[in-house]
Amino acid sequence: MGCLVTESGHAILGLPTSSLQEPRRSLNSLDTTLNVSQNQDNYEEISGLFVNVAWSGHRVRVRAVHPPPVVNPSPSRLGATQNEPEQHLDFPFYRESSGWHSTLMLNNNSRNPLEATITLYSAKGSAHATPPVTVPTDHPIYLALADLAAAGGPDFRQGNIRITYQGPPDQLTGQVTVVSRDRRMSFEARMAMGMEDRDTKLEGIVWRPEPGAEAWVYLTNLSNHSLEVTTNLRGQRVRVGPRETRLLESGDLRAKGVGRSRVVLVRLEYDGQPGELAAGGAVIEPKTGYSGTVTFVNAAAQVSTQLAGAQFRFSPAHPESGFPAGIEFRAWLAIGNVGPAPTEARIAVDYTLETGPGHIELAPIAVSPGEVTEVDLAERLAGLGLGSGVETAGIEIDHAGAPGTLIASLVSLDQSGNHALETPLKDPQEGMYRSDPG
Repeated sequence: MGCLVTESGHAILGLPTSSLQEPRRSLNSLDTTLNVSQNQDNYEEISGLFVNVAWSGHRVRVRAVHPPPVVNPSPSRLGATQNEPEQHLDFPFYRESSGWHSTLMLNNNSRNPLEATITLYSAKGSAHATPPVTVPTDHPIYLALADLAAAGGPDFRQGNIRITYQGPPDQLTGQVTVVSRDRRMSFEARMAMGMEDRDTKLEGIVWRPEPGAEAWVYLTNLSNHSLEVTTNLRGQRVRVGPRETRLLESGDLRAKGVGRSRVVLVRLEYDGQPGELAAGGAVIEPKTGYSGTVTFVNAAAQVSTQLAGAQFRFSPAHPESGFPAGIEFRAWLAIGNVGPAPTEARIAVDYTLETGPGHIELAPIAVSPGEVTEVDLAERLAGLGLGSGVETAGIEIDHAGAPGTLIASLVSLDQSGNHALETPLKDPQEGMYRSDPG
């Protein structure tokens, strides 16, 4: 059973706090994600932003709860005045249909409560404004979208969300979690970060644990005018109206001439201005219980030739990791070349054994333009003598091309297909994650 604890050390989902192995991280951390799979019906409230996670491969699911209300806060206690500029956050997807339900998490990074206005947009772009909510400073709030969507009518079973508030930028953050309790699956619809885009292209990798796994990609227009989206998949063109959300289904997500491949590179290009289109998606495999999030990036925003990620697994689970006995992982790395020329990916892994830290480099991997290459890291590392006994591992990918040439995804999956860990791979110098040179 997985375990989630607050800053105070309160255990929420089962394991004692002494069994936790990973460092304290933010819910918005670059290095890790809570997107890991396991059957778990014990839904409890999280009462703090910073949490410890026992990386036992379980998806930490959170039920929608009503936090302690802020009773009639005075204007002096609110985090903004009428003179503050209006800010907005966009969450490009939610679903309240076919057994899927969505929860919106909002976190206040300021020192005072913030009043936020939530507007739901249907898949067809119609707007439904909901009553304002006050987001306190001492814990995030979790809002079930079922009632809000139902109040808008049947057209609002699926769509996107805009949050507005008054105050400085980045005072409010969050994400949407979409859960199917019956199928015990979930995925994330992360906050759109279009202000960091440098052009009107988005790139993503759809990785399936099996070729027949279900997948879909959503396209959401965040602007007030129509966008035409062109994909690299069989020459598709999709017209997306203002604030509309359109879906590319499993049958659409097949590259021309590839057939039922496990992995496909999806490239989107649209008219309009950078940041006006948001995209993401999900992969589910009901036979094993696997579910994962498909992430799209604007590769042109990369400023270096490096991609880095922390916390992946490629060997038998460490005895103290909290996994059931006999669990073994394989790490599936997919590398896509979105540049104009061939390049080689140079992969390095930093790891920790009981005897101390280590560093190992793999042979370069050629990646052709417009292609995606799948790498079994467990097999490659075992061939170099690295296997059991690894407690933690991180990865760095470098290449000889221009910044923005490569994108990548990494999933650690056990032999049952039910325990999974997604590792975000990002340019460590890009955008809001750019490291301080000082």
